[in-house]
Parts: sequence; structure tokens; C-alpha cells
Amino acid sequence: IERLVRLPFQPLLVAWAPPPPAHVPMAATKITSSVAVPTTTDTVLSMDSASINNDTMWSGTQPPQITIQTPGLYQVCGQVTFAPAAAGVRAAHILFNGKEIWNSIAAFSQVALNFGDGNVIPVSTMPLQCIAGTTFYLSVYQSSGGSLNVNTGDSGTFFNAVRIGDSSGAAILR
Repeated sequence: IERLVRLPFQPLLVAWAPPPPAHVPMAATKITSSVAVPTTTDTVLSMDSASINNDTMWSGTQPPQITIQTPGLYQVCGQVTFAPAAAGVRAAHILFNGKEIWNSIAAFSQVALNFGDGNVIPVSTMPLQCIAGTTFYLSVYQSSGGSLNVNTGDSGTFFNAVRIGDSSGAAILR
């Protein structure tokens, strides 16, 4: 039976609704200045700012990594914006529990395009069941023949993780 309850000096409550979560654990990190990436070298990016970090998953003392604090189902994504250059390929990888490329759980690459904004490389994982202490890194690669910047322009370069379900896999976002 649905019923509305008004308590004195309290907001209107729906008696059958579950309480909202205190917060959804998430980290939204980004770079705020260009980073030079050497040619033909896998490079783990260090983020230097977090616009959201409500579960202390990112730390300025460990800027390349996002560390899961609350067990659950997570979606991890990133985007890399390379400066324009006509040669080579561009790639981004999300690494799981290690900085080596063989730990890659998500990857995207494309042949270089030399249009005004450069190359924008998005990368995202499938939902992943994580325990506390699981780490993620964003690695990039380019083969332009020389150093090439990862930039902050357009929609920028970022690396994010958000908890989308509890440890049983049940969704927490509605």
C-alpha cells in the first residue's frame, strides 16, 4: 500500500521508498596542462586534478592510479586528446592492477588524422566486479615519429571510475 507520511517539521516522505545512498563512490580525474608522450612508448598518464573524488579513489601522491575503496561493480572510462599530427597511430588502454600493457582490459586505437583538433581516443571497460584495493591506470601510445602532446583542449583528457552496483552485482543507480 502506498501512502504519504508528513511528520512535523519534516519534508514529505514516501513510506515505501528506500533511502538514497549517502553517495555513489566515484572519481573523475583529468590533466590540466599538456603532457608530452614519446613516440612508440607505452606511457601511463598521471592525472593532476580530481573534480569528483568522494571515496578517496584518487590521490595526488599516486596520480597515475585510481584505487577502489568500496567493493562493488564499477565502470571505468577515459579519454585522451592528442595534438594533431598526420603520421602513425594513437591508442589508449585501461590497465587493471598493474602498469604493464599486458594488464590491459580495455583498449582503443586509430590511425592518425590531421584535422584541427587532433585525435580524441575514448576507452571504457565493461562493468567490472572489484574488491577494495583494485587499481586502474590509463596508458597511452602514439607512433608519430616524435614526441606528441596529450592535451586539455576540446573535451580534454580524463580518467574516471564510478560504482554502478553493489558487491552482489545489483544496480545502485536508478
